[in-house]
This record gives sequence, structure tokens and C-alpha cells, in this order.
Amino acid sequence: MTLLGHLDQAGLIPEQALGALLVGSQARGWQHARSDLDVVVVSPNTWTATVQSQQPVALTQSSIGVAVTAVDGVLCEVKYWTEAQILEMLDKVSWAAWDAGNAGAALSTNEAYLIERLPHAVALVGAEWANDITDRLRDSAALSSFALACLTRADYSLDDVSGLWQSGDVRSALLAAQRAFVHVTDALTASLGSPGTDSKWRLRRVESVNSDTLTADEFWRLTTMQDFDAQQPESWLNLLVYRCSQIMLDVRLGR
Repeated sequence: MTLLGHLDQAGLIPEQALGALLVGSQARGWQHARSDLDVVVVSPNTWTATVQSQQPVALTQSSIGVAVTAVDGVLCEVKYWTEAQILEMLDKVSWAAWDAGNAGAALSTNEAYLIERLPHAVALVGAEWANDITDRLRDSAALSSFALACLTRADYSLDDVSGLWQSGDVRSALLAAQRAFVHVTDALTASLGSPGTDSKWRLRRVESVNSDTLTADEFWRLTTMQDFDAQQPESWLNLLVYRCSQIMLDVRLGR
């Protein structure tokens, strides 16, 4: 039986659903042996019939419903959104919000996760509706907003590197530089269409954007500190800070 068949049989798909989307690692073909299933259902009105819990969102309607089931022994989490919530979320990452300096500023965790996942969602129900929403997201300031947030965190980390290094705490400076590199990498992949901050998928995101600015090979070499010499830590620190600065210059923001 298909995933949709299982969900229908369990009564988890409302008749009025505008869309039912498989999201997350399963949708991208990145799943591992213990990956669960993540499904987003969008309806014109609030769905409560099968909801087992609520999770917060920073929207006028301040929560989404959640149901958990099993599909052939695999955990499946279904999150229920209303169309009004989706549209309000898209307003937060619009170019109008970006121009006003507010794009993405008040996104909840659930909203951020959904924005990360929508570009790669697989429609089980409502393919046309899903394509329209995905197009609207792609044409919005969402990717620039994600990238800018990552660049801001990278700036803070690089400032820490500078202060720690000047204070003679090279080991702590190394850790701060690693953190800066993570943020810079996430900024780059977000700007190129693959937003996300989950560490286990970072290499996959770098591979997916296939950018000359940061190749998968270089990302892996720097992440695993293959060129690090414990007798000369400053050399590696210099390299990492330099590459962070270069990559940041190549992150494209705005229309």
C-alpha cells in the first residue's frame, strides 16, 4: 500500500485537504535506515479529528496539530496547517518584508523547518496547489533571509575568533572558527536554493548546490581538519578564517 493509502486508511487526510506533502529526508532521497516519515497536510480550515498534540507557530493562529502513526513499521509524523497559516508565513518572507528589514525575523522553528522543506516536497495530494506554493516561496525573499541570518551568526563567530586569538586562546579560537565555517556554509547553500542547518545533512546540501565557491571535497577537508598541524595551529586557523571571508563575499542576497 502507498503512503497516501496508509494515511487515508488511518483517517489522517481530511477530505478538504488542499495538499498533503511528504517532506524531509525521505522526500529528498536522503533517508537512512532509521529515518521516519514527515508529512504536512494543509486544509482551508483547522483539522482536529485525528490531532494528538499541538506545536507552536508565531502566527495569528498560534499552533499546528500533530498526529503520529506508523507506516509499515516506520514512524510517521503528520503536521496539520491551515492555508491561512501558510500564506501568513509566506508574507513574513516576502520582498516587502525584506525591504522593510523584517524578512524572516519572527519565524518560529516550525515555520523555518517548513520553509526549508517545501522546495523539495513531494505532493501526495494537491500537486497543483503545492507547485503554486513552492513557486511563491522560490520567488520570495526566504532564501536571502535564511542566508542573511547565517551570515550574521558567522560574523559573530569570526569576531569571537579575533578576540580569542588576540588573547592567546588559540584552541578556543579554533572552535569558534569551526562554528563560523558552519554558518558560512549554511549561508552559501541557502542562497543557492538548499537552506538548512541540520549538521548531518550539511555535506549533502553542499553537494546538491554544486558550487565552485565551496566544493564538497573542500568542505569535507576543512570540516574534518585534514590539513591541521597540532604544532602549527595558527596556520590552519588562518586558512579557515580566510576561506570564511572569501565564501561570505560570494553569498548573493536580494532579488
